[in-house]
Amino acid sequence: MLAELHGDESTNVFVWNIGVGVCYAVNDNLALDLGYRYTDYATARGKIMADQVTNFLQTRADLSSQEVLIGVRYTF
Repeated sequence: MLAELHGDESTNVFVWNIGVGVCYAVNDNLALDLGYRYTDYATARGKIMADQVTNFLQTRADLSSQEVLIGVRYTF
């Protein structure tokens, strides 16, 4: 069974993120960064074609991401 994703509707959603981070100065020129970011992309809804006729399955997915950020800064 092949599944095709069909989307014929358009909806506006509210997407948000929040982050936190720290920086440690190793010396006057070098600093190390560590951060975290969470993003909520809202809920996606759609239809998946279940067969080659007209049977569609409703689908829903809560989309989000979590990121750990690591960085090095050198100042001249």
